[in-house]
Amino acid sequence: MKALAVVLLLTPVLASRPARAFQIESPVTAGCHEEITARARTAAGFPDLAQAPAPTEDQQRAMADLVFDLPHADVWTLALLFGVRSNDVRDFAPKDTSALSGVHNDPADQPAHCLRRPADDGPDGDLGALAACRQFILDELAAGGLLDDTLDLAPREQVPVYLAIRGRVSIELPRFAFRLGRALHALQDGFTHVFRAPDDGAAITHVLNWVDFIDDYDPERDGYHHIGALDDCRRDDSLAERRRQRAIAASSQLLAAIGDPAPGRRARVEALLDSILAHAGGCDRANDYCSATELTEEESVGCAIAGGSSVLVLIVIGWLVVRRRGALALAVVLVPAAARADLRWHFDARAGASLDETALASSIGVGADHGRWTGSFHVEWNPWISIDAGRVVAGSFNAYAALARRWYVRPEVSIYSRAELGTSTLLFELVGIDQYTTGIYYGGVLVGLRIPLGRCIDLTFDPSHLAMPTPSLFSGFPFYYGQWRLTLGIEARL
Repeated sequence: MKALAVVLLLTPVLASRPARAFQIESPVTAGCHEEITARARTAAGFPDLAQAPAPTEDQQRAMADLVFDLPHADVWTLALLFGVRSNDVRDFAPKDTSALSGVHNDPADQPAHCLRRPADDGPDGDLGALAACRQFILDELAAGGLLDDTLDLAPREQVPVYLAIRGRVSIELPRFAFRLGRALHALQDGFTHVFRAPDDGAAITHVLNWVDFIDDYDPERDGYHHIGALDDCRRDDSLAERRRQRAIAASSQLLAAIGDPAPGRRARVEALLDSILAHAGGCDRANDYCSATELTEEESVGCAIAGGSSVLVLIVIGWLVVRRRGALALAVVLVPAAARADLRWHFDARAGASLDETALASSIGVGADHGRWTGSFHVEWNPWISIDAGRVVAGSFNAYAALARRWYVRPEVSIYSRAELGTSTLLFELVGIDQYTTGIYYGGVLVGLRIPLGRCIDLTFDPSHLAMPTPSLFSGFPFYYGQWRLTLGIEARL
């Protein structure tokens, strides 16, 4: 767990910002949901914070121990922001990625984020996902008594929350405000987890998919995958600003419809949701989802890189190692595969150490997931260490392809095995072996772990990594420097 904590500290540097709908406030993400909700409440005038009851002692203590900023020190704002954050974090710490992966990867909870469920397949998947999102919003509003003809803002409920020092605890909060926050979160996600028409009507042309993209993803069946670039409200380009303003306007309209004392509150809210979540058919992969502007954002921002960029990355890596025998053949195999749309690409960086034949190793590479299989290409510097002489030598340069199979897949962790094969080049002179002599490299991992740290980044841990650089294979007796390594790595989605 200490290693996990170190990686978590490095996550802001090594990866794009985590993608969890419009972001919530955390050490590495902006408070998008919180800001949108606060601005919409001000515009709508509901709830009127001047009427908020005095906070209890527990609520006051909670206000002093929050992991997010509280713009107004009143109990309604407290409950509202706990609610709008609840869809993403429940009562877990924002850095508890193991627990949060279970929240976000729950197939049954996708309507809370206005995303497709596993059953929302094919052209009808958009309609099914939007209907489920709409129902989630209505259910939360009903649970808060916000669809009744007469509003009662007094009832409270025990809500599990996470506080900075106290940790996980349950406190009593106004029911209407907490449930309203959860409903607003889903409504706001209806602007970042979908493609919308560019015109003023802004009908939804396609609903994105998160949960199927984890494994066994088929874009024809499951729809386009979640795009992390759409979640960042700190971007200052026109497309991001338009999306943010649309979310603010829709949230304000919903609050105004609830706050209106005129009869017919439920009908008024339902009609508004029908308008906000209206669907325009005829958009699919064949026409780039009616030329969705969101696709251009994926190409230029966030943790997703288009296929052409993946090709460029692989070409650069291939160029670096093309002078080594066998590396060109690997590049020729991998580069054309980068154009496949059904592959899930990632950048790979690893560091390891061996204590039997003492050595260090650091590598970079590019890989792609397809179902439970992962193919990848790596270049590695492997300096060797003599404990007896207290000396570090240049060691070898290894370039290899790897094939991994995940045998156990859960939201919290995947268990895999991996085989590696490539070339090894000696980087210094030895008795009877010239510098830059090149032979083979082979190795593998019997049991390895992949642990999600966020939508765009995974930790890999290989406690049984066998590496056999054999730079001199054909000159006399083969020379190899076998290593049993402990290896840690980061896989960042491209």
